[in-house]
Amino acid sequence: MADISQFQPLLPEERVLGPLHELAAELVKECHTIRSPAGEPIVRALRPKLRAMNSYYTNKIEGQHTRPAEIERALRQDFNADAALAKKQRVAVAHMEVEQQLELDLEKTAPGDSFSPPLVCKIHEMLYSKLPEADRVTDEGEPIVPGKYRSKDVTAGRHVAPPCKDVDGLMQGWAERYRKLAGTEALLIGAACSHHRLAWIHPFIDGN
Repeated sequence: MADISQFQPLLPEERVLGPLHELAAELVKECHTIRSPAGEPIVRALRPKLRAMNSYYTNKIEGQHTRPAEIERALRQDFNADAALAKKQRVAVAHMEVEQQLELDLEKTAPGDSFSPPLVCKIHEMLYSKLPEADRVTDEGEPIVPGKYRSKDVTAGRHVAPPCKDVDGLMQGWAERYRKLAGTEALLIGAACSHHRLAWIHPFIDGN
């Protein structure tokens, strides 16, 4: 059985939460401003740019990034002749397509339900199901099974991820803590913290 205490704390200590709540409140205020009818054109213009930015930086962290110009070409189905770069382009486009779908899906999801192991698996499945089988392989040659937790132990840099047998229990503990958060500011802080802990669990063979 997984020892949930091994990946505590799941949230910052109370003494540092105050400033974080203030920052989160300011962000919520700004979001309400641009989500007004007057700000709707800004939202429509920002969304595709943010999808591209999120895809770029997410994949850069994973060492799979392409330059913004290459992402733009991939969106026009203009893939590089270099096989490795073309794969990175396909991954970038898949990220953007999944994010666009999630924007619609999560509008109908209660905030606390976002911290759900089945949803995490669904997002992983959505992403890799968009890629050809040849792209669903880690740099180490391990096959990536869309939406399925890893079945072997792994390391990521200096991080030794918990044993694969503990992943399901850790994911349940992860969800149990974050789904109890109430209030927009607390949920924003929880979203950032939950991603940090998700990376620690490393639930899938390719990460999180």
